Amino acid sequence: MIGLPLNPEGNETEWSEEVRAFGVKLSKRTNLQVSFVDERMTSVRAERTVRSIGLPKNKRENKARIDAAAAQLILQNWLDLRKHTK
Repeated sequence: MIGLPLNPEGNETEWSEEVRAFGVKLSKRTNLQVSFVDERMTSVRAERTVRSIGLPKNKRENKARIDAAAAQLILQNWLDLRKHTK
């Protein structure tokens, strides 16, 4: 499962094409199916979460926390999508 960057309207961008190309290479190399999940707004939501719990404002540590929280949101979106499409 790979987060797919889309523009605010939900359309793919040049960056989306690069991510899809990476996913194809990864799938071929690992012989595993790769799914793409819309990652719009996950960093914004993750940053709000990190700030709302009042963590210290060390920029590097917060970026790592925000990235981890965004990854959790993307994974949860994928799990929710799978649950609703079965």
